[in-house]
This record gives sequence, C-alpha cells and structure tokens, in this order.
Amino acid sequence: MPTPHRPPDPRSNMVVWFIEELDDYLDRFTKDGAPANDDWKDDKGEPVAL
Repeated sequence: MPTPHRPPDPRSNMVVWFIEELDDYLDRFTKDGAPANDDWKDDKGEPVAL
C-alpha cells in the first residue's frame, strides 16, 4: 500500500491517501488479483510458481 498522509493540523486524527498513489499501486495488479509482473524469483534467483 502507498504511504498514508496526515493533514497539517496536529489536532486531526485523520489519515488520507492520495488518489494518484492508490491508482498507481492498484495498476500493478491484474483483474484476478495476481501481480501483473509474474516473473518472481526466490533468494537463489529461481522462478517461483504463483
């Protein structure tokens, strides 16, 4: 997830996310929920089955 932001008012307990950052984050995933980039590798550099 993108980093949340707090408004400048120190009395506020609100946390917000910028829509552009959320859109960029969600664009990394396909419609079925799998990462769009499926070339994952383990610590040894071997492909990992998803």
